[in-house]
Amino acid sequence: MRNGVNRGSSLTDSGLTRRRLLGWLGALVPARILAAFPESPGSASRDQTAAVLAGFPRTSIFQTRYRADATILFCGLPLFSRSNVGSGFASVEISETAKGRAIALQFAAGSDPVRAHGLRRWGVLRESFAERAGSSEAAFSGVLTASQEESFDQAQKALNRTAAETPGVLTHGNIRGKAMLAWVDHVTLPEEGDWEKHAQSLPDLLRRHSCGLPRELEVEDQATFLHTMREARLRPGDRNRLAFVHGGKSYWLEIRRHGPSELLGVIRDADGRRSAEFRTAYAAGDLIGIPQRIEYQAKSYLRLVFEAEPHATQSIPTLFPEDAI
Repeated sequence: MRNGVNRGSSLTDSGLTRRRLLGWLGALVPARILAAFPESPGSASRDQTAAVLAGFPRTSIFQTRYRADATILFCGLPLFSRSNVGSGFASVEISETAKGRAIALQFAAGSDPVRAHGLRRWGVLRESFAERAGSSEAAFSGVLTASQEESFDQAQKALNRTAAETPGVLTHGNIRGKAMLAWVDHVTLPEEGDWEKHAQSLPDLLRRHSCGLPRELEVEDQATFLHTMREARLRPGDRNRLAFVHGGKSYWLEIRRHGPSELLGVIRDADGRRSAEFRTAYAAGDLIGIPQRIEYQAKSYLRLVFEAEPHATQSIPTLFPEDAI
């Protein structure tokens, strides 16, 4: 007996193989949800965003890189600002053929520890949607470093912190018809290294981490977060209220137009509580839905602004399979 574990037996010895255990967990998910997913619950550990796009040739791509600036707030008032504390990128990839259509969206951003007083924060979100022969499917995956700082004082203490690892949240899932399965796992992420390389390793991260019990949800449509943000830009009207799902939960996006090229937005959870607020600006006549400027209130003490860098030349990873490019 060591650390409360009986070393004289194993899960396999007792008949609790991984496959059987996952089967028991799957039995807890309503049959009406699992009926849309013939795979076992554990098989969704691979990156489904690329799998949804299989068989679709990419016909167009649009992408933008950003510079991130930060303003520290104290009691709601700007205390000081610093430019170029990080970077980010966004992309829209489209496939339109006689057999169907597909779209892939991604947004990723991370801090530069040298410019951000040692803070290492990064995240990436990927989404795909495909429609063929009267059926449709959506998938999403993402990872985000977990920020424990909820106040200005806590943020100060986190500056110049040194650690080999940092906690993060990994999420991924599928939506077929009106059925969604989503997995949300707490993971340990490397502290050192370039955030873009970490973001590009998301498929490997998904393969390495086993799935627990999925969250299940019946949804009205297949609206995920980035797709809903893009829809808010392209949909006519001065005000819109759009439902979407993220990480196995339901949210509302409330949008108000501010002039011809700006949106003011509030995100609320299913109970109506405000989760985030932002302002986005677009190029004149934009029909793609990639903002040129994003102003986001990340915390009560932190405002982030992402400004497009039109002359940036670094490549942005594609979500389409390589043979579709």
